Amino acid sequence: MRVIIPGALAGLCLTITSIFLIHSREIVMGIIPILFVSIAVIAMVYERWSLKRQIRKLPFKGDEIEVRVSDESFDLSSSLAKTSLKWGVFTKVVHFEDGILLFESPRAYFWMPYSGLRAGNIQQLEELLRKHIPEQKFVERRVAPNDR
Repeated sequence: MRVIIPGALAGLCLTITSIFLIHSREIVMGIIPILFVSIAVIAMVYERWSLKRQIRKLPFKGDEIEVRVSDESFDLSSSLAKTSLKWGVFTKVVHFEDGILLFESPRAYFWMPYSGLRAGNIQQLEELLRKHIPEQKFVERRVAPNDR
């Protein structure tokens, strides 16, 4: 959403500029912004389609993943793989109303929804996270106008 609104405004400005240039008989200069907007729209549509396609091909899609945490490590296992990570791998944790994001890097993270955890384990997990990961962030839910 953060990219769509500024992109739409930029596209609208370029389209208005194009109409003005074409109307003032600067046809070639008027077509360039229209081409730019068209390419940007096609790129956004392609990126969305490509991401959906990649997600459909993930071997873990729909697989149940078991997470075990201890004072020493963060362990994941599924029907396809098992891995054990030391706490030092994680750089940051972000707490949301409905779950936790554990970051290894800006583009590598684990999403842990609270709905997938047992009630007593949430508090234990948060204690381990505070103990082992220094960078903690808490994101509050923003109320949309139609949620009031």
